[in-house]
Amino acid sequence: NQLPDFTQCVGNRLYERASDPVVSFGPNGDAHQISLSFNNTANLDNAVLVSKSPAGSAGRQWSAPITLKRDTNPAVFNDKESITADQNNANYVYAVWDRLVFPNERTKGKSYLNTAAFRGPTWFSRTTDGGSSWETARPIFDPGQNDQTIGNQIVALGNGDLVNVMAVFTNDNKQKRRGGTVAVLRSTNRGT
Repeated sequence: NQLPDFTQCVGNRLYERASDPVVSFGPNGDAHQISLSFNNTANLDNAVLVSKSPAGSAGRQWSAPITLKRDTNPAVFNDKESITADQNNANYVYAVWDRLVFPNERTKGKSYLNTAAFRGPTWFSRTTDGGSSWETARPIFDPGQNDQTIGNQIVALGNGDLVNVMAVFTNDNKQKRRGGTVAVLRSTNRGT
């Protein structure tokens, strides 16, 4: 069996660990997997990686990982990624996650312990060719300073619309509202 090459355990020399794996099957039987791969001893590099297992291989073969987003800055951490294969078109697969960005000055990888000036926007990438290549990742929603999203999950509705459901935590806003809410983003053109 060839496992997805997400960590040093299976041959990826860049990352010590992987977490939060998600698998989604396309309508043609291809399996698409996403991972948060990271280090916590050598450095604090982290990345969102995807890999594909073709239909008929029953998960015994996986493509080399494609990096959707990689960060080497210890003040940035990608988290809680998910992947969704469009059940209506095998060419489209969507990835979404939150990306925590802390102030850089004197962080030494621990800015989250001594500062509240952070951001946690939602990032997105997609493939339109069944996972052979992926678009450059980009932010699609930023709740603002000291606020973050988490638990992003995309659903393809079948008419080209995508719905991203997420939790939004607010700590710093003009209305003085704090706490968590469930929110929805909608795209009417498959994430374009």
